[in-house]
Amino acid sequence: MKGPKIGLYAGSGTSHSWLWFLDLFEKAGFYDLVFLDEFCVGNNDIEGLDVLVISGGDTFAVAKSLGKQGARNIKAFVEHGGMYIGSCAGAYLPMNSSKKPLDLFNFVDVKITNLSKTLPLAQIKTCKFCTSYGCEFVFHPVREAVALKTTRFLDKKNTMEFTAPLYGGPGMT
Repeated sequence: MKGPKIGLYAGSGTSHSWLWFLDLFEKAGFYDLVFLDEFCVGNNDIEGLDVLVISGGDTFAVAKSLGKQGARNIKAFVEHGGMYIGSCAGAYLPMNSSKKPLDLFNFVDVKITNLSKTLPLAQIKTCKFCTSYGCEFVFHPVREAVALKTTRFLDKKNTMEFTAPLYGGPGMT
């Protein structure tokens, strides 16, 4: 069975976390991968993909590097049936924001639940616990590995177990 064609954004603003997706796709038997940067997204090289993945990093830097044209192309990709998978910065990216340049990507009407004007008490290190966001803070209370068991992507009879790093990302409602 042929798998989906997956575009993995590894351009400006991303951290090394796109490598974790690469490992996951390899374990799942998906090898039809293309690596993308901001120029590929801006040139709409995502048009022929089934899935677009944006991993973690600096959400503001990702948004700035993709820019207005990248935002338009991602929105059109999803509106035409493409699947968007975002983790950490990639999950924050399409959420509603009034902050520039995130305001180019207001695609999903959700509320960030880990955004606060006052921080809960940090149990280990404040500098690894939060980051400023305008006059508020985004905080990440969990920073460890998590064991996952999932249904295999295209084969419902087989399951897959793996450990994934969990270093932050949005809580949302």
